[in-house]
Amino acid sequence: APMPASAPVVPAAPAIPPKPAALRPASEGRPPGYGSGEFQLGNPRAGDAKPVAATPLPALAELRSVHEAQPSEAAVAIALATALDQRGNIEGALSVLLRSIEAGADGVALRCARATILAGRLRFDDAEAELQRAAKLRADDSDVLLLQGILACRRAKWREAIEPLTRVVKIDPSSASAHFYLGEALSRFDRWPEALAAYERATELESTNWRAWKGAGMVLDRLGRSADAATFYRRARDVQRG
Repeated sequence: APMPASAPVVPAAPAIPPKPAALRPASEGRPPGYGSGEFQLGNPRAGDAKPVAATPLPALAELRSVHEAQPSEAAVAIALATALDQRGNIEGALSVLLRSIEAGADGVALRCARATILAGRLRFDDAEAELQRAAKLRADDSDVLLLQGILACRRAKWREAIEPLTRVVKIDPSSASAHFYLGEALSRFDRWPEALAAYERATELESTNWRAWKGAGMVLDRLGRSADAATFYRRARDVQRG
C-alpha cells in the first residue's frame, strides 16, 4: 500500500536575537538602538555601536520561509525584519512585523521593534506612535518605558525622558541604559547629585560605556570635584580606546 504523504517540514528558525539591532539599548552588549535600536533610535548616545553585518541571503530566505509558515512567531518576525532593515528594505521590515501582529503575536515586542526601525530612519513621530500603542497593551513594560525614555532623549525632550526612565530603574535596577539616559536627562536640569548617581550606576553595570564615564566626569567638574573628574575622564579615554 502506498505510504501516506507526510506533512511538509518547516525548517527550524536560526538563533534569533531578542530585538532587532536598531532598537537594542546600549546596555545590551553595546549601546542603544534594535541595530540598524540600543534604539539606536537613530543615533545612540551610550557607547559606539559597531556595524552589523547583513544577514546572508540563504539565511534570509530561510527566515522568510519560516515566517511565511509561522507568522505568529514574534521572534522570527523580528529577526526577519532586522535582516530586511539591514539591507535597506524598511517597508518590507515594517510589513513583516505588522503581519505578525495581525497574526496574534506579542504586540508589545513587535511594536517596539517597529519603533526601533522607524527611529533608526529618524521617523520619530511614527516611532513614538508605535510606542504609545505598545504602552496601551502593557503600560508598565520596562522595555516600552526604556524606549520611550531613549526616544525622548534622542529628540532632546529631556523633561519628558525623566519620568519613564525613573520608572525603569525602579522596575529593572540592572538596566545600564536606563541609568545612563537618566543621567543624560537629569544633567540638562542641573540636578547634579542625581545625575552623578545615575552615571556612576551606569558605569558599574556597563563598564564599557565610555560616555557614562565622561558624563560622570562632567558632573563632577560642575560639583567642583576636579580631581575626581579627571579620574573619570581618564577612564572614559581608556575605555573608548579599547
